[in-house]
Amino acid sequence: MMKEKKGKGWGLLSVGLILILLGSILASWIQTGGGTATVKEVKFYGSYDGLYNAYLYIPNGVITGNPAPGILAAHGYNNSKEYMSNTALELARRGYVVLAMDLDKHGLSGSSKVANPGVNSFGALDGLKYLLSLDIVDPNNVGLIGMSMGGGAIEGAAQMIPDRYKALFFMDSNCSACDKDKNFAVSWGLGSEVPQPWGATNGAEVQSMPEAMAVFGTDQPIVPGKIYGSITGGTGKVLYTHFGDHPASTDDPVSIGNAVRWFGMTLQGV
Repeated sequence: MMKEKKGKGWGLLSVGLILILLGSILASWIQTGGGTATVKEVKFYGSYDGLYNAYLYIPNGVITGNPAPGILAAHGYNNSKEYMSNTALELARRGYVVLAMDLDKHGLSGSSKVANPGVNSFGALDGLKYLLSLDIVDPNNVGLIGMSMGGGAIEGAAQMIPDRYKALFFMDSNCSACDKDKNFAVSWGLGSEVPQPWGATNGAEVQSMPEAMAVFGTDQPIVPGKIYGSITGGTGKVLYTHFGDHPASTDDPVSIGNAVRWFGMTLQGV
């Protein structure tokens, strides 16, 4: 009887180990987009003694001497870099090097020694500089994407070094100083509550908000998907919509597809 119990115990242990191994393989396969990208955890020091943590998504075939366009991804308030994982992975699968970072005092990033975190845009400025320093990134083809508070973070970083980026994507987030931004896209969920300065009840109302129409330089309701201005001239702007709500925007396939579409038009070399 004892031998029979021991045999069953070893059998269950073996099954458990096999399931753990298969689960690990499956998790790795999913995290790397079916093996189309490599994901690395990186740390870097920034201004004001800030130590930041991030995931770096590297598409297959991108190495020193064969750089690719880069994208900085910033999460929303009280979130972390993992919140941007699906968005970052899909962009990496399309050929972009993506740095998804924990902003100041979020996730595994520490707090920089600065009284006003807006001075370095909650660390986004340091993230952009780090991304630009990588020899696998084409410094002439860099974009930024930010969800909610992350939209404000990427806008601040971009405006501090305006000659170092080509396009912005606000994911369920407004631009606050839109006249200073180069090529930018705004994507809102039809069920999202839109904060000031546009202040629409939901994403469906944005296209007819006077404040939003003024940003797009039109006195008519904004046509979703239509490019206003000139991308080649750096004044391109577009409004996108998706069917989800605010929290789901980073996982919504239409929302992510909007980002893929926009960077495909504004960054070269993928």
